[in-house]
Amino acid sequence: MRDDGPSGAAPGEVVRLDSRQLIAAHRLLGLLADRIEAQRHAVTSGTPIPLPTLADGGPTQRAAVWLEEQLAGLQSLADLARVLETTGGNATYDGAGTFAEAASRIGPEIAHVLDSLDPGSQQDLAALTGIAGLLQRHSGNPAVENALIEEVGGTGLLDAFTSLVPVGPEPDATPEEVHEWWLGLSPAQQLAATLVQSRTYGNTDGIPAQVRDLANRKNLPEYREELLGMLEDPDAYQPGEEPGTLDMFLATGPDFEISEKLRALDELETVIGRGDRQLLLLDPFDGQQLHAAVGIGDLDTADHVSVFTPGFTSTVQDSISTYDRDMSRLQKRAAAQSLRYGDGGSVATVSWLGYDAPQINEVTDWPRSVTMPNLARTGGDDLAGFYEGINSSRADDPHLTALGHSYGSLTTGYALQHDGTGVDDAVLFGSPGSGTWDRSDLNVPDDHLFVAEADDDPVADFGGTAPFGADPSHMDGVDFLSTHERELPDGTTGTGSSGHSEYLQEETTSQYNLAVTVAGLPDRQAGEGSPPLWRDGRPTGDFYSAVPDTVHRGLEAGRMTLEVTEEVVEEGAEEIWDRAKDFRLPNPSIKVPW
Repeated sequence: MRDDGPSGAAPGEVVRLDSRQLIAAHRLLGLLADRIEAQRHAVTSGTPIPLPTLADGGPTQRAAVWLEEQLAGLQSLADLARVLETTGGNATYDGAGTFAEAASRIGPEIAHVLDSLDPGSQQDLAALTGIAGLLQRHSGNPAVENALIEEVGGTGLLDAFTSLVPVGPEPDATPEEVHEWWLGLSPAQQLAATLVQSRTYGNTDGIPAQVRDLANRKNLPEYREELLGMLEDPDAYQPGEEPGTLDMFLATGPDFEISEKLRALDELETVIGRGDRQLLLLDPFDGQQLHAAVGIGDLDTADHVSVFTPGFTSTVQDSISTYDRDMSRLQKRAAAQSLRYGDGGSVATVSWLGYDAPQINEVTDWPRSVTMPNLARTGGDDLAGFYEGINSSRADDPHLTALGHSYGSLTTGYALQHDGTGVDDAVLFGSPGSGTWDRSDLNVPDDHLFVAEADDDPVADFGGTAPFGADPSHMDGVDFLSTHERELPDGTTGTGSSGHSEYLQEETTSQYNLAVTVAGLPDRQAGEGSPPLWRDGRPTGDFYSAVPDTVHRGLEAGRMTLEVTEEVVEEGAEEIWDRAKDFRLPNPSIKVPW
């Protein structure tokens, strides 16, 4: 299929870029992509041989790649055309080449317009105010980024914006209070805060996702330059926590951590370059690991939003690329389910690595060990704020799903113990524990907390053996999702998952269950109905995790018995005392001692 340029014009023909037409074309092309995937599922349901997915090789893969390229290019052109229309720039193009080439060619015109604006002029300030909204909505295409971010920083406009920066919210403000503060700012003040104080507002819960994305994209090259400088002067490197003892033997001190964080920035740059991404969190200095969160879709407008938290050994530099592809596939499958069986609502997914997940070289460093809940508890506090920020930063209430895998499910469990997160559904899969022994501590509506456990998953099988609270597969009020090969409610056949790392694999029953949950369709889940079973019929996890659970239940029963006994003894003692107080000896001359 040939790309004839943004308007189908003949090469060399000068055309005017109309942002309204470009936006309409982007919307139609997006619907085409959704319908292709929905039709693929529909056709697959009618044949015993599943069709290849859009991620497989062959014509379907080429079609998928083509669609993604056109969507990204159209979004870029729409953003650029809107900026030029707003500022009176020359929004024309010669009609040759691809969308991406078109965006790149008119980039210098954007730079020229920005360079000519004077914030001291009321007329130009009005133009800058208009650009503020456009910057907040820009999609992150590299061509747009170069034109709209680097040029803004390089023209001296940041200095002029400094005078517009407002006084920030209170340090202990809740995400809801932060959002109320944000709504009280003018567009020019919002833009000034975003660009001048990008390190603050890029990571502040309650700020709109598109604003956080813009701020963090601006921060990324600055952090890289700062970390490169620290390689020359390691004493300037001050991470959030000191390295553990074993970490010092296996690594090379600050140089190693700095190099790993630089590698993490490189990976992030690659991931957000895939298009339709939002960089929602970026902090290289809050811990030993670089913290980041990447969204797919638009968290400010999506009807359904999911946040995935991974666990043991996860790092941005080694994991974000894989998790991002997993979330992209999950987003597409959830959107297809929503379109075919649900409300047709849009879907956004997030890979949240906003905490120091425990690492292999920290196993014997007890405060940071995977066998201890410390890192999960700390991460859960931040994750709860992130959940709340998604809800608070929007005028409507999106359907929010929390997904936690492995040690990340423990982190998710601690987050769900906070009030006001706004989480509507939660799935804990491959879970060693939920951070509590009581289902009522997890603030998820009844019938909306789910657990998935695959065959031969050693982490889930040992659930409850560490100080992580109950294995969720043994908690009352938790529903079980199938991970086995079986026919699914949409007529397709889901493949089974085995071990600890296959829950998100394409076309598995577990991925299907996650997708319909994210799409707000729990009635279409493929459930187990009872604790999942091993192939030989034994309850999965019972061999190990039932032991601490049974012990806990026994201790709990013993504690309650002691409390009842103590109450009975106390009541009996009070009655004896009351009678004793009324007792009088026959001889009045003999005094009782009370």
